[in-house]
Amino acid sequence: MYLDNWSGTFANWATKIDFTKMTHLNLAFATVTGNNNWNLGSMSDVQTITAAAHAKNVKVLASLGGGGGDQTVIRAYQSASNIAPLVASLDTMLKAMNLDGVDVDLESPGNMTSSTNYPAFVSQLISTFHPEGKLVTTALAQYIVQGQKPDATIVATVNSFDFINDMIYQADVGSYTNDAAWWTGSPVHLPKNNLVWGVCFDGAGSGCADPSVATVQQITTASKTYGGVMVWDYTDSAVGPTMWPAVQGAL
Repeated sequence: MYLDNWSGTFANWATKIDFTKMTHLNLAFATVTGNNNWNLGSMSDVQTITAAAHAKNVKVLASLGGGGGDQTVIRAYQSASNIAPLVASLDTMLKAMNLDGVDVDLESPGNMTSSTNYPAFVSQLISTFHPEGKLVTTALAQYIVQGQKPDATIVATVNSFDFINDMIYQADVGSYTNDAAWWTGSPVHLPKNNLVWGVCFDGAGSGCADPSVATVQQITTASKTYGGVMVWDYTDSAVGPTMWPAVQGAL
């Protein structure tokens, strides 16, 4: 599940979220400010939501970038010499906030090819956080990986994540099975368990379709033969009363 910080503070959401059957909560979004500083909002608010999630055995990750905000991250890793200090600063933030890892949400394929520092940035995240027992996941879509011109370096980078939150965001089950076939086939060959199917209730004009409750349940059921289901995001008006219960009922 993703949770944004522009629809109320993380602390306010701590008492509103139904964590039942949730496994991971991604806080959106951490962006980079000057001098490699990361901004995820109020530290105390993040600590509050993290404590509430941990009490329900839910892991909490910082989602890095997001649409638009990803440019702050990309600019910061464009200098190879800045990657290590950038990730070290992120490590400091995660420890202070007691977070369980990061979810890399970069959506600019031209800045994520093998000829850029994207593979080196991901490698540094993994070499830093995996020894600490932290997760490094990513939000991706098929078009993003295709736009990266997936050579062997990009394929290896994509497969290095603990799992992928696939931003499919369609309203029919067939779109999900077709997308999954692409990810698990050539050239990516992603293991099925590492592919999480993303559903969205953001509404018309947001770039994603609104599936019906019945379709959400079908998608969720089918996703269990893969890595499960991801929801963008809890603050959407339909999630609480409609979508999340539909997902929970199918898990």
